[in-house]
Amino acid sequence: WNGGGNGPVGLIVFKNPDYRGSSLQIRGSVPDMYGSGLDDMITSVRVVAGRWELCSAANFGGECRVITADTPNLKVYNLNDRVSSIRKLR
Repeated sequence: WNGGGNGPVGLIVFKNPDYRGSSLQIRGSVPDMYGSGLDDMITSVRVVAGRWELCSAANFGGECRVITADTPNLKVYNLNDRVSSIRKLR
């Protein structure tokens, strides 16, 4: 699983609140988190660079929110344990 390509890390996602637990480095758009080990399990995110859209369904469907800053608990966006796709925005 490559985290959306070979570019620089732009987003780090974590299984638990407050940036704890299993994590993945995201480098670009990921249309389907299935196979990542964290599909529907992400609770917190650190934004290293850029703007990111997190969505509750694969292929950027369902409920989506734009994230621009570190978020210790995605429940504020109603996305706790619901993220299935991530895309980098321009």
